[in-house]
Amino acid sequence: MHLEWLITLADKLQRPTTDPLVQQLAALLAQMQAGTLSTEQANQKLRDQASTHNGPLLSFAGAQIEGNVTLRDFAGRDIITNIVVQLPPPPPRAAPFFAPYPQPAPGTLVGRSELLTDIRGRLCRAETVRLALQGMPGVGKTRLATELAYDAQLRTHFSGGVFMTSLGQRPDLEDRLNRWARALGIDLHPRLNLSERVELFAAALTRVGQPCLLIIDDVWTTEDASALLFGSPVASFLFTSRQRDQLTKPVDYDQLLGADNLIIVSPLDTSDAATLLQQQAGFGAATHRAELEALATLVGGLPLLLNATGGRLAEVHQQEQWFAQVLEELQQASVRLNLPVRAIEQTRANMRSGWFAAMRRKPIEKTLNASAMIELSITRLPHNAKELFIRLAALPSDPLSFGLDAACEVWEQAN
Repeated sequence: MHLEWLITLADKLQRPTTDPLVQQLAALLAQMQAGTLSTEQANQKLRDQASTHNGPLLSFAGAQIEGNVTLRDFAGRDIITNIVVQLPPPPPRAAPFFAPYPQPAPGTLVGRSELLTDIRGRLCRAETVRLALQGMPGVGKTRLATELAYDAQLRTHFSGGVFMTSLGQRPDLEDRLNRWARALGIDLHPRLNLSERVELFAAALTRVGQPCLLIIDDVWTTEDASALLFGSPVASFLFTSRQRDQLTKPVDYDQLLGADNLIIVSPLDTSDAATLLQQQAGFGAATHRAELEALATLVGGLPLLLNATGGRLAEVHQQEQWFAQVLEELQQASVRLNLPVRAIEQTRANMRSGWFAAMRRKPIEKTLNASAMIELSITRLPHNAKELFIRLAALPSDPLSFGLDAACEVWEQAN
């Protein structure tokens, strides 16, 4: 408790410093300055004290970070003025943030450092930017977008907030926008149509006056992309979608974003693909490099399939014949699906030693069909896990359409 406040209060109230009211007021001022009590909380304590002990109804007014506090009576008359209270500054306001996916573990994104640097630089280069990532299914567009959403440099640059969503084939655009609005701290009236909600959300971002980034993942149509695209002096956009030949109605990014704003995400090269397999399987940095590169060549450079393959390697990599076992499992899965096995047989032949084997080595011209890896992953699942996935398949596929609670409920019903 500050002695000068005791003296000031005793003098102004014409009471001794030992008076309970003087001591209470001084204690409240000390807590306000320490930041453990707000002005509203201090006044509530004064009201409680007055009602309990039938004392004078007093209140503080005018408290600021560095300013004067006035003590007033119940009639609004100023009793004490010019008590300087230096309240601690409020904590810095956290920038609004929303993403449908958890933050990726550090160091798990392989082979994308140059691409990340390029995208980050382009997003920060101008006041407002519009970019799109496009690539094959499973190439890692969503993983890249999620990495960018949580990127510390981008979160600092876009101090007005980072908002991410994922659309899919049949998105509920109003629901996506409502989630962004709640993250921003505003409510969008349910009677408003989509364009009106977008307009209000854009106006709220503009009022904040700080640069913000909106990441719209898995866009399937030009109409969906344009519905969430708006003009604002503070808003930058990053879209992701599958490559044109994978969509029945390709997204027209030339029309939406302008020329030179489309970035193609390519599969990983063999070296990076082998590194991802090594990471997923838990191999040491310099072990089994030839086998891993052979598997990477067979599976291809799609991180989705490489992660699935790496998961199987993690289960068998301590066995002496792990490489031969994985090839055999992939061949059996391909046979069950009536898929060609020539690439698997050639990979096996390429890894044999000796001068005669060297004569039979040939490059892998066509990578393994993705269905074989998916089939292998499914067959390795326990029965109850297969049953769970069948039940989950009844729910909408988009991650925003059902949450962890719904998935846990399905799990409970399956068990």
